[in-house]
Amino acid sequence: MLVKQIFNNYLNPSNRNSMTPEGLIQVWNNDELIHVSNSTLYKLPFSELTKEFLNKGFIEVFCDLAFDYLKGEIQLVSDMWDLDHEEYKDVYAIGFNGSGDPICIDVLDDEKLIYLNHDNDFEEVYINKNIERFSEMVVRVSHFDKTKTKVLENSLWTHDFTDENFDKLKNDLKLIDPLAFEIESSFWRYHIENELWFREDERKKARLI
Repeated sequence: MLVKQIFNNYLNPSNRNSMTPEGLIQVWNNDELIHVSNSTLYKLPFSELTKEFLNKGFIEVFCDLAFDYLKGEIQLVSDMWDLDHEEYKDVYAIGFNGSGDPICIDVLDDEKLIYLNHDNDFEEVYINKNIERFSEMVVRVSHFDKTKTKVLENSLWTHDFTDENFDKLKNDLKLIDPLAFEIESSFWRYHIENELWFREDERKKARLI
């Protein structure tokens, strides 16, 4: 019952409390979480809340975001990519996306989560205000994904969903982290746009059959 209450809490962002490390590990499969050791974390200038998320369990993979760098020594992105950019001197790489762009925590900007587009002079792409907001949004989107269906019974992918569920998802995500939709170059804007594109593509294929 407690797990259900915690999960439902994150499906109603207007009435929610903030995501906690304890809340995440109770609604996520532990086998799909990364646990960073205290011996690795104590050397890093992260807040205690960020360290607690990383130590108790952080999501290993979501969509095309993989946080494999958390499994080793966590490095500055400037060292990993040999960057001279002054603005990246306190930015730590914790993973990568499907294009190989580093996912980072920007310590000097309240530990916001970003990735850097290495094909576009390491342009910053906003993900979330912090790890807490990211975790909460991933839980919400994962619930939405479970409601998706196939356009046709023999379709390969479950890309179909109702407009009502989609609008609810988008509104919930905006409540969790408004900046994720106010900033033009944003991971979540891309993700939401892709959801609509994939649905329409599947529906077009179904109409051609």
